[in-house]
Amino acid sequence: VESDPIYLTEVLKHILQNALEATAPGDSIKIDLTLSKRVVTLFITDTGCGISPNERPQILKPFYTTKDRGSHFGLGLPYCYNVLQHLGGRLEIDSTEHSGTTVILKLPVS
Repeated sequence: VESDPIYLTEVLKHILQNALEATAPGDSIKIDLTLSKRVVTLFITDTGCGISPNERPQILKPFYTTKDRGSHFGLGLPYCYNVLQHLGGRLEIDSTEHSGTTVILKLPVS
């Protein structure tokens, strides 16, 4: 993958932090990777609280947060989305309330 390691590290930190904050004792976080001729796909899946249908359309908008506004500014996922676009990739989110979330990062193979 042709990428800026600093940006990609920040993206992974944001997504893993969200997964950690969404999980409770007994939940899990799993990371999978697939490779095709053109795309590396990274799946980060947690079995945490998931995202409600009402919140899903908002989660990539800057300054939208469901967390404590004193310590969260709602910039993590929009940042990740923009970085992936800048790198020629995509960020997708699949989530079911009370069942967990999968964040899918697709990056072009160089």
